[in-house]
Amino acid sequence: LARLPEWLEHFAALAQGMEGQVPPFSDAKHLNYVRRVPLGVCALITPWNHPLLIALKKIAPALAAGNTVVVKPSELAPVAVLELARIFTAAGLPAGVLNVVCGLGAVAGKALAEHATVAKLDLTGGTETGMLAAAAASRNLARVCMELGGNAPVLVFADADLEQAVNGVAFGAFVASGQTCISAKRVLVQEALLPAFRERLVAKAKG
Repeated sequence: LARLPEWLEHFAALAQGMEGQVPPFSDAKHLNYVRRVPLGVCALITPWNHPLLIALKKIAPALAAGNTVVVKPSELAPVAVLELARIFTAAGLPAGVLNVVCGLGAVAGKALAEHATVAKLDLTGGTETGMLAAAAASRNLARVCMELGGNAPVLVFADADLEQAVNGVAFGAFVASGQTCISAKRVLVQEALLPAFRERLVAKAKG
């Protein structure tokens, strides 16, 4: 929790330095420029694991870019996001800039994905849910950004420090009880190190 404000600080700093560009153009009769503008309404759908972290990682860049947001937290873990919204309000964020809609994914999430005023949909969830949401958003030509879980590999080479490798893999696999989208689900070990690595990892997992 102590590092969560860093997401706000980082994107606030980017917003301060956001500016347009005037790239050179071969024809002196024309002006070529790039101007960055907000998209509009961003729908942010967050999961039950790491509810505050993932919500803030979506909210911070969306607000920094000048958008308004509607956050739909998991029905299993809505309180942290509701409290975050209250903190934003107390800090002076104007009404209507950050909105939280609670409900089931099949109802509230579906309504957000289908809504004609949503310019961007950002969803963290399961693959099947992502497919349905992307199809719904595409009917309004909304931009879509998704993180649908992973099958993250860890590579362990023969010259690796055995203790560090075992500790790193154990942490990657078991942090948050393995209930995180970036947990290590596959371990690819170079053959020469495999017997010793396997023995140490099994012992650590049992311990």
